[in-house]
Amino acid sequence: MKQWTTGKGETVDVANRSSHHLGNSYHSIVARDTAQIHAGDVNFYAEDTETRQEQICLQLFKTSIYKEYKDRNSARVEGTCQWVLTHPQFRQWRNSQHDDLLWISADPGCGKSVLAKSLVDLDLEDGGQSMVCYFFFKDNEEQDNLPTALCALLHQVFSQRPDLIRHALPTWKRNGNQLQREPRELWLILQEMAADETAPSIICVLDALDECREYDRRQLITFLCSLLQQPARGDSNNTLKFLVTSRPYDSVQRWFEQSTSQWPHLRLRGEDENEQIHQEINLVIKKQVHDLGEEFALSHDSQERLQQQLLHMQHRTYLWLHLAMDNVRETYQNSLYPDTVVIDALPPSVEEAYERLLQRISVKQRPIARQVLLIIVGARRPLKIGEMAWALAAVQAQEVQTEPLVAVDARHLERQIRNWCGLFVFIQHSTLFLIHQTAKEFLLSHSLNFSPVPGMWRASLTSTQVETEMMKLCITYLFVTQHAIKAHETDQRAEERMDGQAQEEVPHDANYQVNFFEYCAEYWAAHLQDETIAKDHLILSRILALYDPESDMFRSWFNHFWKVSMASETPHMSSQHIAAFNGHKSVMEYLYQRRHFALDARDSTGRTALHWAAERGNLDVSEWLLHKRAEVNAVGGPWRHALQAACHSGHEKVVQILLDKGANVNAQGGTHSTALQAASSAGHEAIVKILLDKNANVNVQGGKYGSALQAASWGGHVKVVRMLLNDGADVNARTGRYGRAVWAAVARRHMGIAQILFQHGAIT
Repeated sequence: MKQWTTGKGETVDVANRSSHHLGNSYHSIVARDTAQIHAGDVNFYAEDTETRQEQICLQLFKTSIYKEYKDRNSARVEGTCQWVLTHPQFRQWRNSQHDDLLWISADPGCGKSVLAKSLVDLDLEDGGQSMVCYFFFKDNEEQDNLPTALCALLHQVFSQRPDLIRHALPTWKRNGNQLQREPRELWLILQEMAADETAPSIICVLDALDECREYDRRQLITFLCSLLQQPARGDSNNTLKFLVTSRPYDSVQRWFEQSTSQWPHLRLRGEDENEQIHQEINLVIKKQVHDLGEEFALSHDSQERLQQQLLHMQHRTYLWLHLAMDNVRETYQNSLYPDTVVIDALPPSVEEAYERLLQRISVKQRPIARQVLLIIVGARRPLKIGEMAWALAAVQAQEVQTEPLVAVDARHLERQIRNWCGLFVFIQHSTLFLIHQTAKEFLLSHSLNFSPVPGMWRASLTSTQVETEMMKLCITYLFVTQHAIKAHETDQRAEERMDGQAQEEVPHDANYQVNFFEYCAEYWAAHLQDETIAKDHLILSRILALYDPESDMFRSWFNHFWKVSMASETPHMSSQHIAAFNGHKSVMEYLYQRRHFALDARDSTGRTALHWAAERGNLDVSEWLLHKRAEVNAVGGPWRHALQAACHSGHEKVVQILLDKGANVNAQGGTHSTALQAASSAGHEAIVKILLDKNANVNVQGGKYGSALQAASWGGHVKVVRMLLNDGADVNARTGRYGRAVWAAVARRHMGIAQILFQHGAIT
């Protein structure tokens, strides 16, 4: 790496300049270690400080049970998945000697997740020359976000090659645990680590990209396509490759189109391979019919008859076959003479198979089964059986106002759910899942004008209905169980104080009671929809109590909520700040009607309600506050101004209304000094354009990176760098952490950006 001379006359390796900026997290570790020494902690003396830091850093990346996510999918049958494994496009990607990307799209039920599991477990094995990492996205809050996926990839690499964690340590020391929530920082670590000449080639398999939340999905596609824009690594033989699967959604394709001109060559279209996929499904049909024949002692003629019925179904997929064979198996099980049974009608589609499965539920059991399915559909994360038992108890409490709650017996409930729902719900490690994403889509109505057919399960739930019922049961549970939870916590603290005595294991039902309380504390606000508040006076009164910072009820939920939402010290906030944070406009209105709070009052972080609404992207609350004449340029908090907060977080519509209401586009102060630097550091191109169109000063100096150009160069945002240069950014401004924009680009190994800066006259 070339050495350049700084303005202070120092000769430095530009790529290592960041090591001089370790941040407060490192110093807090040193302080803690020092305290341990003074306290006489003998274990401390036996540990190597650097090794301890590496261990702590490694643990930071273990934010999910990623192996379990993978293993929820079944293994492929021999002879299947050949539509990918033998495809020239897959082979070209597999054999390429440079960083590469392959997007495999296919229709629902065609075995994409089984394919992904097989690639990870078997098909990408190359004798140890490459390291295969993976993450399986799913439409729940444990598996639908980019930071969790990137943490999983990094944890897998560092677990196998602990020496490479050196690439994460400087960033961790700057950011601490907040690193878990910073996708751009995580991506840069992955890139830097992959560029290490001692690192192996790395293959990352990402399944179900379409089930990643939209903003994160767009950001991930941008990251992936940036790989293709990086210059070759010179003498290095290692590569970083990605394979992603998804449904063939137009929205996914559009973002690939916008991110790279190479997108048509990156895509293997499974929807064009339906004939081969059907032939592979035929192999599975023949195997499963043979196995069924042995299980029920079916004659050759009976097996042949069933096989032909299955093979002649027009819209067959792996998912359909799985459901249809369950239907057939049940028919045989219910017959005294299976070999004489004629299978009259197989379900013609997945939706019909779902309907038949759920129609087995008796009329008497339908209400409770519906409630179970609604909770599974609505829960922000998969629930344990024990948590479901407490959730159903909360539903019962809404009807009869009982206290204390009595949970359903979890073992009995598990048996009942299996009996009611069959394959529609599967239970793994005591956790409840729907069989497939299409099962959720089957239950939910996506049309405002659609009326469910009485007695039918298809489209029998609406999103509003699901969210309202989840909100009510969460709030009911918080109120009815708060004293029991407090008593449980007191018991736990007492046990911890029993020095030297054997501690009794907490009963499972008590654990589940606490776990579901934590779920309700974390998600009740997310389930609450503004239009439902005024319709239930009991719920409204409880919501207002939850928002009262002086009440025990508030303290019982808010501390946990803040810990998981923000991973920072719990601030002192007024009701209006919390309502702005959560985006609850109706609550804000009720609070204002009651006591006309000061619109520009600050919490302990210095933020006003408008700061929180802008930072969180809560458009309705932002508009309401501005309509009530909240100060648009109020100063406070880490971002100093609401505009800077909205720009950093990428909330384009909020940015626009703030500017329309008079926000100062060139106001200075805070982490990034200006709104333009905040937007540039995060790569929000549309917001950068809005700010430049509003005459933002492109050369204002100050803040974390010194200038907007240095911030964009550090972040690797090629388009933003070009926009700023075209608007007159000073390519050689000396300011900020890295001194010059080109030094920031080189330090983060964004050599493509460095080349652009040199083309515009950058000097070293």
